[in-house]
Amino acid sequence: MMRSFATTTVVLLILLAHRCNCLADERVVSLSVEPEIQADKHVIVIGKTNLPPGTSLMISLEDALTGESRGQTKTKVLSGGTFKSEALGPRSGLKDGQYLASVTMPIARVQSEPVRQIIGDTGQNLKGPLVEKDTFGITVNAEKRFAVGGENAVKAQTTRLKSDLQRYKELTKQIKESFAQLQKIKKKGLLDDESHLANLREWGTFARKFRSDHSALQKRVDEIDSLQARVFLGAALGDVGSMFHDAAFKKKNEYRQSKSAYVDNLKELEAFICEHETNVPKNDGDSAPKRDTKPFREWTDATGKYKVMARLISVTDNAVALEKKDGKKLNVPLAKLSQKDRAYAQAHKR
Repeated sequence: MMRSFATTTVVLLILLAHRCNCLADERVVSLSVEPEIQADKHVIVIGKTNLPPGTSLMISLEDALTGESRGQTKTKVLSGGTFKSEALGPRSGLKDGQYLASVTMPIARVQSEPVRQIIGDTGQNLKGPLVEKDTFGITVNAEKRFAVGGENAVKAQTTRLKSDLQRYKELTKQIKESFAQLQKIKKKGLLDDESHLANLREWGTFARKFRSDHSALQKRVDEIDSLQARVFLGAALGDVGSMFHDAAFKKKNEYRQSKSAYVDNLKELEAFICEHETNVPKNDGDSAPKRDTKPFREWTDATGKYKVMARLISVTDNAVALEKKDGKKLNVPLAKLSQKDRAYAQAHKR
């Protein structure tokens, strides 16, 4: 009887001790973010946190107006609770404007065993307003806006953004005109009967001018600073180039496929331009607008085969702009989303 009582007491004491340890390990997370602008206009992000030493952190830098990435790196919390990134920014340095530095602690599963012993196997010991929970797990996120270029930074950035927007629109218009010209010449069927020399001469004249114009357009696209803009413009322009090649070699099926890809990529390009336009402040002196951040959720395509965890950034008539956990941006045509996700997007359309 006494032995049973003693055993029960020991078990209770162990459980109580374990409970106390769990409570002791719970912590309200603090995480400061301090961007330091270097002489060459690169940025080093430093900070201090009460996350345990060895905690892996992801540090990102983006344009506060457009949300476009300007750099990303990984680091770890040092023994004193401090952390420091490598220099971030494009090779030539950041242009004048407002930027956003963010620090994220990834989910516990990617952390080391000593760190997990403190924060919990799923991060359950972490508390406070900086802690976020989604389907993948618990993360910690903190950010800070800052300016490069002093008091005229926003004005310079707005002027540059307006100029870029006009440039994107002009290039898009020229890509559409190139597509229309190709469609028009193809309908003539100049290559259907190669015995007609007049038709071959007309095709040859068109082909030489098309290749020259296409090459000039590609050069202008390649000169754009924005990686996102280069990708969207380059995709649509590349599809028109593929259509020309398919038409020249009379590949009818391939032509239809290239045309279909062009239509989809053009929608994404126009959605990108629309989103870009909403980011431009109405007045040159206005500060960068804070984006209405939605929670991360799972998005599924119309077939149900492909899924991605991301949050909604913006919605247009044809597409949604999404942001993944690693900061990567996606533009997805509404037609490619599941019915549930299309309804969610339309409900958040401004």
